[in-house]
Amino acid sequence: MSSGRPYAAMVRRAALATLLSGFLLGVWACAQSPPTSNAVPVTGEPAPAAGEAPALLSPAATEILLATRSVASFDPNGWYRISPYWPGENYSLDVIGQGNHTNWLKLGDTGNYSGQAWQITPIGDGYHRLTTEYGGPGLSADILNDGAGNQPFLSATGEYSGQQWWIAPLGEGYYRLTTAWQGPGRSLDVVNDGMNRKVTLADTGDFTGQYWRITPWEAGPGFCEWRTSDIIDPRISIGAQTSLMRKMADGPPTSLSASAMIGAIKRGHLAGILLPPTQAVSDRGARMQPPRGHWDLIPAGQNSICLQEPAGESPMIVYRTELEPWAIDAALDDAWAQCGLQTPNPPCDYVVDRHRPPPGTPDLPALDAALVVQVLIGGAGADGAEVAIHVEGTDFQATQTTSGGGFAFFDPPPGVGIVAVLPPTAAHKMATRNRQIDPGMTNVLTIELEPQDQPTPQPTPGPVCDEDRWHESFNACGEQVIYGAGGCILQAWEDFAKCRTSPKSCLLGKFWDCRRELEHKKKIQQCVDKANAESGCSFAGAPAG
Repeated sequence: MSSGRPYAAMVRRAALATLLSGFLLGVWACAQSPPTSNAVPVTGEPAPAAGEAPALLSPAATEILLATRSVASFDPNGWYRISPYWPGENYSLDVIGQGNHTNWLKLGDTGNYSGQAWQITPIGDGYHRLTTEYGGPGLSADILNDGAGNQPFLSATGEYSGQQWWIAPLGEGYYRLTTAWQGPGRSLDVVNDGMNRKVTLADTGDFTGQYWRITPWEAGPGFCEWRTSDIIDPRISIGAQTSLMRKMADGPPTSLSASAMIGAIKRGHLAGILLPPTQAVSDRGARMQPPRGHWDLIPAGQNSICLQEPAGESPMIVYRTELEPWAIDAALDDAWAQCGLQTPNPPCDYVVDRHRPPPGTPDLPALDAALVVQVLIGGAGADGAEVAIHVEGTDFQATQTTSGGGFAFFDPPPGVGIVAVLPPTAAHKMATRNRQIDPGMTNVLTIELEPQDQPTPQPTPGPVCDEDRWHESFNACGEQVIYGAGGCILQAWEDFAKCRTSPKSCLLGKFWDCRRELEHKKKIQQCVDKANAESGCSFAGAPAG
C-alpha cells in the first residue's frame, strides 16, 4: 500500500502557504529549546579543518532555505549516489533486498550496488521522483502508510504524495529531503541507535542525519553488483540459484544472461525461475485459458519454457526437475531468450557474501566454503526443521534450525558433509545426505522430506454374530406379524361372507385392505433389524436354513 493519497497540483499549491507558516512556527519553537532527533545535532560541533567536510549551515540559514523552498536541479537521465553527512559518506542510501523488510530503505556500506544507484526525475511543481537501478522505474521511494508514517521504502510507482520528494539545497552539496505527503516539517533522517543503518522521517531540525550529499554516480564499467544474498530469493528455485551463482562467478559473457535474469526478477519484470511442482507454477497454470496442469506446461523435447500467459502478467521461467547442472544452465538461457526481455551489457559484477544469512538467523563467520541447506515439504520451504551436519574425518559438528523459507546456513571445512534433517513434525521421515564441500563455492543442498510410512489402519472387528440369538429375536418379533396377518385374513373371510354382490371383487377388496393395514414388509424388516442389533449379525433377511 502506498503512503499518501493522489495529490492534485492545485490542492498542493493551496496548502503550501499553510504548511510553510506552520513549519516556520515550529522552527522558531525549536530555537527556544534544545531540539531532539534521531541523529547528531549540528549546533555546537567544531568547524572542520581544511580539506575535511564543509561546515554545515546555521539553523537560521537552514530556516531561510526551507522557507524559500529552493528547487534543486538534476539530470533526469543521470544516476546519483545519496550519502548522509552523519554517520559519513562510507554509507549510502540503499535498499534491503530480502527478508521481512524487503524494499525498505537503509544505509548500506558504500559500494557498486544497484540499490545505491538513484535516478532523480522531476515530476512538476518542484517535486522529484526517486527510483533505483535495483528496483527500476516501476518502484519509487515512498513512505509506509502504517499509522506512524515514517518508514521510507520502495513501492509501486503511482501518483502518490509520499512519492513526491522536495529536495532543498542546503549548500556545500548537501540537501534536505521531504515529501509532499508529510510536508517540510519531517525530513529524511538517520536513526541514532548504535547501528546507525536505519532511515526514517523525523521532525525537521538542524541535524547532521538530515544533511544528504547527492553526487553523480561514478561506478564506471560494471555499473552495478549482484550479491549472493540477492540470488537467494524465494522466487528462484534452489537449482536455478546455484546456476545463477555459477554463471555470475564465470564473468562475461557467461554472466550476461544471469545478471539480466536476476535484475528482471528484482524489478518485477520476471515473475520467477521455478520448478513445475511449486505452488506458484501450479497457480499460474490454473489461471491460463484453458487452465493447464503444471505437468503440461513444458513442451515435449524442451527442458524449459518462458510462460507468457496469462496476458498482463510478468513472464515466468519454468524448467524441468532432475536436470544435470550444465543442463540447468542451458535450460535457463533457452527460456530467457524466449522471454524477449532486455539483456544489459555489460553485466553486473558479482560479490560473494554467502556467509551473510537472512534476517532471523545467527551471523556466521566468513570461511572458504559454505553450505546452504534448504528443507522442503511438498515443494515448499519447511521452517522449524533441525539440520545437523558432521564432516567425516573431523570433529566438526553443527546444528541449525531452518527459517526464512526452509534455509539453514553452515560454514564447514572442506570435506564430505553428513547432513541429517529432523523434520518439524512426526508426519515426515528424517533424511540423511552426503555433499562434497568445494572451497570458495556456495553449495546449496536441497532435501525434500517424504511423508512417513503409516501402517494401514485395520477395521475394528465387530461383535461375533450369534445366529441362535438372531432366530430367537426374529421369531418372537415375527410371530406377532404372523398372528396379525392371520387375524386380518380371518376377518377378511368373515366380511366376504357378508357380501351380497360381486363376491369376487368383494373378497379381493377385503384382502387388499388387509395387506395395506398390515404393512407386512415394513414390519418384517423391523424384525430383522431388531434381531441384528441384539445378536451382532448383519443379515438382510432370514438366514438360509
